[in-house]
Amino acid sequence: MFSKKEGSLIICAELHPQHQGDMVQIEQMIRECSQGGADVVKVQVYDTHDLHGSLERRYLELNSTELQEIQAMAEHFKVAFMASVFGPKNIETLRFSSIHPQQWVKIAARSGEDVDLVKEVQHQMPTAQIIVSNPSDEVRALGNVFPLYTVRKYPTLLEDLEMPMFSDEEAEFAGYSDHTIGVAACLKAIAYGAQYIEKHYTLDKSKQCRLEQAHVCSMDYNDLKQIRKIGDAIRTIK
Repeated sequence: MFSKKEGSLIICAELHPQHQGDMVQIEQMIRECSQGGADVVKVQVYDTHDLHGSLERRYLELNSTELQEIQAMAEHFKVAFMASVFGPKNIETLRFSSIHPQQWVKIAARSGEDVDLVKEVQHQMPTAQIIVSNPSDEVRALGNVFPLYTVRKYPTLLEDLEMPMFSDEEAEFAGYSDHTIGVAACLKAIAYGAQYIEKHYTLDKSKQCRLEQAHVCSMDYNDLKQIRKIGDAIRTIK
């Protein structure tokens, strides 16, 4: 799936919405993610009104020029780039702003049953691996889907989780997208065989607010280093 040694743990740092629409912060986040051990940084491409029904989150939108700048930053700091899309227009924006062909595209859990959206990604980006949180059986049947387990709650309580086994031959999921506070759930998912861990990243967990509800359940630089170090150690245990 990703260009790393087969069997290696992939860590994806989700920058949205913690970047607060600030390109300077985005560059700092990408730098820290690279230094902390992330393999991938991710943003979200959407139209605020189409997705949320209001313009409150307009400041978080990323235009084509900004997407190109972010991809260049990721390339400079030697991490991969990925984006979530929520509709056909978003796919077009991502495709036309790509400085390299997109290898991976993310479909969030809110769209995990959206067969038409996944088909559109497959049509517009036929070589891209599609990573889908909580995909329906109909979406899985389309093929080329890498399924993630997640709970759509910010923050997710540890007792809300029903962590699956990821290493079984008939495992339902291959990776885990985390919204809990701390790193315990990520480490448990790795111990259960998750190949891919995705978690929001923040420069400051105290910035939690109504329109940016993932700061408190994000990882910071120290959390990321811990997941990387302990996660890699867990993966070496037979």
